[in-house]
Amino acid sequence: MNYLSECLLEAQLEQHQDWYEQGRELYDRGYYEEALNYYEKALEYQPDDYKIWYDRGRLLEKIWRYGEALDSYHRAAKNNPYHYWSWYEMGCIALEELQEYERAVAYFQHALKIRPEDYWSHYKQGEAWRKSKHYEDAIACFARALNFRANDFWCIYRQGDIYREIGNLEQALLFYERALKIKPADSWSWYRRGNILQKQGFLFSAILSYNRALEFDVENDLFWYEQAICYTLHEDIDGVIRTLEQAIALRPDKYITLAESKIIFAKMREHEEFKIILQNLKQKNQC
Repeated sequence: MNYLSECLLEAQLEQHQDWYEQGRELYDRGYYEEALNYYEKALEYQPDDYKIWYDRGRLLEKIWRYGEALDSYHRAAKNNPYHYWSWYEMGCIALEELQEYERAVAYFQHALKIRPEDYWSHYKQGEAWRKSKHYEDAIACFARALNFRANDFWCIYRQGDIYREIGNLEQALLFYERALKIKPADSWSWYRRGNILQKQGFLFSAILSYNRALEFDVENDLFWYEQAICYTLHEDIDGVIRTLEQAIALRPDKYITLAESKIIFAKMREHEEFKIILQNLKQKNQC
């Protein structure tokens, strides 16, 4: 290479670095469209720079251009196949934004070849398997993730979801109770626990579990409604009225319709008190 060529190359490298650094500064300040222009200028000088392709992908995610972000991460990974974060971010886009679960699994598997002990890629791969209903593969991924974070709430909670989905209520209950040891104030774990106990016929225990869920999320209409179902099965009209009133107050149209039409409330509708209160609630919500 002659002296003139060396000078030209050095000038191009400096120009490339200037565009890139200005782009990063604009990105940090939240000027995403402007930053994108600077990244693309930098790539004109150094089209094989994986760092710029990666940062460009992060920017495109920020402005919800997920397909283009995925392409940008692909270019980053092509130029540096050992860049963990490019593979990981591709997996996240495929999983969370595009709902392309098989692609997500493949991306996370690439990431794990680079960082085999990374909790997040094991967990996210498990999520991709779970959402595509490959439950055995999902459980295996969550188990591997727990090797690196033994008390991770979400790995444990999601296994409860899987066992509930396949009808293994005993195992599901165990996982939700494990999750509650980690996050005792998690309303949905209490709700799921209550729901399983209700299905198993332990109505009083289910009611107590729904009560705990409501301690942490008192405005969740579903929690009140499921309590009303338990009281109905227990033939406790006072409990039904008290909890159904709360559900109706939060979502009138939905729960008035269910109270009037669901077979499970048929016996309750025979009670004059129930009919009067339901009629009063209808009138109140029509005003």
